[in-house]
Amino acid sequence: MLKLAGCVMLIAAGSLWGMKRAEILRERRHLLELIIEMMTYSAERIRYLRCTVDALKGSIKEEKRFSPLNSPEKLSLLSASERSELDIYFSRLGTTDSDGQQAMIALSISGFEHFASLAREEEKRKCRLYEVLGFVAGAFAAVILI
Repeated sequence: MLKLAGCVMLIAAGSLWGMKRAEILRERRHLLELIIEMMTYSAERIRYLRCTVDALKGSIKEEKRFSPLNSPEKLSLLSASERSELDIYFSRLGTTDSDGQQAMIALSISGFEHFASLAREEEKRKCRLYEVLGFVAGAFAAVILI
């Protein structure tokens, strides 16, 4: 009976590991899509309200939907190149006139759309793989235990 409980625990642990790895990929894709949404929001605020950089950053922090962008834990899901592009985006805000800002934001959006499409492809390829691999690894460990 104890061996059976151990086997079930191993299978459950393996499955949970696979599901957690798949969830990390889903969160990363969602975060990239949220960054694109934030950039579009910024462009609209600059275009229609002529917001200053400080006012724009304040309105982004106030928006609840953008709260994951304030979390270092969530931002750690991004690759180094994605974090670098995000830093470049924020450092360039307010350096030109409104039309220049629109062009800069459009360029940043296209870059992050590319990152998001790569993340979607990776999610499509690897999510199911991680889930199945976790289950199989747990089942393999359970068989060895028996």
